[in-house]
Amino acid sequence: MASYACETRDGSGRLVQKVVEVDSHAEAIAVLEAAGLFLIEIKQILEPLTPKAAAAAAKVAAPDLRADRTDVRLKSKVLLNFTLQTSAMLDAGVPLLSLLESFGRQTEDPMFAKILTEMREDLSSGMSFSQAMQQHPKAFPEIYASTVAAGEQSGTLNMVLDNLAEYIETNMEIRADVRSALMYPAAVIVTLGLAVTVLVVFVIPRFSGFYSGLGGDLPLPTRILMGVSSAVVNYGPLVAFGLVASVVAFARWARTEMGSAQIDRGLLKIPIIGHLLRTASTLHTAQMIGLFSRAGIPVLQGLRTIAETIASPSARKEVLDVAEGIAAGETLSDSMERAECMSPSARQMVSVGEASGNLEPACDAVVRHFKKEVRYITKNLGTLIEPVLTVGLAVIVLFVALAVFMPMWDMVKVVGK
Repeated sequence: MASYACETRDGSGRLVQKVVEVDSHAEAIAVLEAAGLFLIEIKQILEPLTPKAAAAAAKVAAPDLRADRTDVRLKSKVLLNFTLQTSAMLDAGVPLLSLLESFGRQTEDPMFAKILTEMREDLSSGMSFSQAMQQHPKAFPEIYASTVAAGEQSGTLNMVLDNLAEYIETNMEIRADVRSALMYPAAVIVTLGLAVTVLVVFVIPRFSGFYSGLGGDLPLPTRILMGVSSAVVNYGPLVAFGLVASVVAFARWARTEMGSAQIDRGLLKIPIIGHLLRTASTLHTAQMIGLFSRAGIPVLQGLRTIAETIASPSARKEVLDVAEGIAAGETLSDSMERAECMSPSARQMVSVGEASGNLEPACDAVVRHFKKEVRYITKNLGTLIEPVLTVGLAVIVLFVALAVFMPMWDMVKVVGK
């Protein structure tokens, strides 16, 4: 027989610490589940302990990341489904081990099924639910695992999972709106690119011989178009290689700190895109502050975690500056006055919420308002981009028309004389 110090919670979320004497970890977990207790952490002890010592022994340090773990990035839809079902099954009193086994059998993703199997093994060996997630950082990002850990510690895991599901669902809806809005401009640009390619490769070479026989100097647009056509036809593989190399070089540069920062600054200066990025940054930051506040995560820790999830380098730096201000003794509202990633109206609402002790409702109000604004922008993005797209198309068509017809006009003038 072995003794195990266990930290658990009952169905109402109350912390319960027990010492169980059984033959193995698995039997200890089975005993706890039979008693209707949810395991948080478990540790084997070598000799009888006092209740106070048993409680201290149950504090298991977060395990190191193991290299042999299966870890793949999950689709948002899979993670959302897992979060919703986990919350519902925990609310119904289903033990975590049974929950993971059930979800592993029904999922159609073999890699996720393997991850769930490894998580069950980790739980059986004494890890908590959040610690098992931390073994798979791609499948369960830091912001997800940290929030689950806070929910475990505060006994509000079900509520935290519901909030996480709402956060994932909101992000999915916004991405779907953006993809839908950009579909029409992308189709127009691709069609125009194909049309210009056919013109340059097949049509312009037929005119080149005719234009060359006219003698005299050709107009500048014609010379440019003929030069491009000649380069594409005669050096096609080299041109293709140059384009691919340029795209690869740009992608690598964009992943560097300097490149991503310059691209971010450029995008923020574009009227429509910049406004959308700032609005989305406000929505994301407010949603995360509210989520962490409900889960009981300290604001300072929450802001540092939020910064790791923000793609925009400038917004990331501003959030870290807010965290440094709080660490120096400032209030959240005072620190956020310098953060342009949050709009002035959002900063004002958060300031009022913090002053009145209602930070979570204030964040909810910000999220509701800016969620509507982001959806409005994305749904009307095609309409907003259409004038720019029309001007661009007009410039290209005008250039090609001038390049093709100007020599003909000159020839007509000569013949008329």
